[in-house]
Amino acid sequence: GAPLSIDAQTGLLTATPNTLGQFVFGVRVKEYRNGIYLGATQRDFQVNVVSCTEIPIAAAVIPSYSCVSFDRTFTNNSSGTPSNFFWNFGDTTTLADTSNLISPLYTYPDTGEYIVTLVASAISNPDCKDSNQASIIIGSLYDADFTFQKNECTGALVFEAEVVGSPVQLPVSWQWDFGDGTTDTAQSPVHTFVQNGTYFISLYSSMSQFCADTILIPYDYTGVVENVFVPNAFTPNSDGNNDSLYVRGNGIIKMEFSIYDRWGELVFETNNKSKGWDGSYKGNEAKPGVYIYYLNMKYCDGEKYFEKGNVTLIH
Repeated sequence: GAPLSIDAQTGLLTATPNTLGQFVFGVRVKEYRNGIYLGATQRDFQVNVVSCTEIPIAAAVIPSYSCVSFDRTFTNNSSGTPSNFFWNFGDTTTLADTSNLISPLYTYPDTGEYIVTLVASAISNPDCKDSNQASIIIGSLYDADFTFQKNECTGALVFEAEVVGSPVQLPVSWQWDFGDGTTDTAQSPVHTFVQNGTYFISLYSSMSQFCADTILIPYDYTGVVENVFVPNAFTPNSDGNNDSLYVRGNGIIKMEFSIYDRWGELVFETNNKSKGWDGSYKGNEAKPGVYIYYLNMKYCDGEKYFEKGNVTLIH
C-alpha cells in the first residue's frame, strides 16, 4: 500500500499514493487518565485515489485577526479547473457553519479562534479536490484611545496611546496628528505647542487592515504661566461656589501657605496646592472677618516667591 504516517500530537495523516484504487486504513486512539490506561477506540477510513486530469487549486483570503465586527467576508482566490466550493467556518456551536457560495459572509457568535476550511472540487470529477485551511481570531471591538499629562514647567504634553478591546497582543502602529502641522508615530510621544490656542489632536491606531480606529479630541492649550493668585474673599456656605480658599497658579513645585486671624493665631496651613481652607478652625466655623495669609513658594524653574495679603471670610 501507499506509505502513511500520522503525527501523534496533532493527528495529521500524511500519505503519498503510488497507485490508483481504494485504500482502507485504521486509526486507533488510546485514552489515559492520570497515567492509567482506560481503553482504546479504533475507526476505519476509506480513501479513493483517482486520476485527476484537471486539478483545482483551493486558495482564499482568510484574515488572521478581525476586530471590526463578528461578520467576516471570505475571498475565494481558487484557480485551476472550474470547481464547486464548500466552506466550513469552524464554528463548533452549530452545524450550520457551512456554505457553498464562492465568497461567503459568516457571522461568528462570539470572540475566539476558529479554523476555516475551503474545499474546491472539480466540476468534471468531484473526486478531484483540493483544500485550504487557516485560523482566524475574532476579537473584541477595537477602540483607539489615549491619555496625556502636561509638564507645568516646560509646557510639554506627554501622550500615551492605548488600545481598548484587544484580547491578543499584535503589532500596533500609531499615527498622531497634533493639529498644528506636526505628526508622530511613537506610542508615547512628547509634544509642545508653540502658541496658545485650541488644537484638534487625533490618533489613528491599527493592528491590521481589519483592526483600526481613530480618535479626535479638541484641546485648549495654555503654555507655562507663572502667575500666582490668592482670592481676597471666599464664602464657605456649601453652595458649591467659592467654598474653599486655594492658592491658584501653575509651575508651583513647593509652597507653604498659612493663615492667621487678627490676633496672630494660626488657623490653617498647608504645603499642598490641592488642599484649601474650608473656613473652619478646630472643627468649628471660623468667625467671619479679615484674615492674614503668608505664602512662600518655589517655581519649577527655581525662582522663589513670597506674598502676604488679606482674605475676607464671608458666611
